[in-house]
Amino acid sequence: MNYRLVLWDFDGTLADTLRNAVEIYNRIAPRHKALPMTDPEEMRGLTTRELIKRHRIRCHRFPFLIREFLAEQSRTMPEVKLYDGIEEAVETLTSAGVRQGIVSSNSEANIRACLQQNQVEEHFEFAVGMRRLFGKKRGLRQALKLAGLSAGEVLYVGDETRDILAARQIAIRIASVTWGVHSQSLLKEHRPDYLITTPKQLMEVVVPPEAVASVD
Repeated sequence: MNYRLVLWDFDGTLADTLRNAVEIYNRIAPRHKALPMTDPEEMRGLTTRELIKRHRIRCHRFPFLIREFLAEQSRTMPEVKLYDGIEEAVETLTSAGVRQGIVSSNSEANIRACLQQNQVEEHFEFAVGMRRLFGKKRGLRQALKLAGLSAGEVLYVGDETRDILAARQIAIRIASVTWGVHSQSLLKEHRPDYLITTPKQLMEVVVPPEAVASVD
């Protein structure tokens, strides 16, 4: 199927922010009476809600924790790199005439700082930063409105089970990548439309072979 627009998640999908995110969380967690993350690999097998429960993150403290986390992250965002193969994938999509945008729980300022530093900002028409973990459905709707497209013309690319759930709620197809927050087995349990292990495999889903050949 040909997609006119690819919407990317940011953290764990485009940008390799995971190690940095764990360091920041563990530094601020005591101030919010939450438990630290001592085993990041174990984290990959837990859904977001399971993770919140496991680390005793209190609901009434959650907005404050997120606000402090994003503020701390903004200081290190220019140092964050894209995952291997992502820059090439983004450039290939642009060359093939596929539009691109970002829908993320991170802030737009953080997203743009990383894109600028990695010199890929020009490939993205917009970045919708929700600044909340469970706002992806709203963010995807906003992206559709900005792009002027229907759900059937769009593919969302994410690394978490909440990305799958949000996309499914508004009938957008979802490609789940295995190099981010959630493990391949956990993603598979939630049955995304595509389970992607490399950026090259994603290109095979989005861009027709003849378009890739013309780009090469």
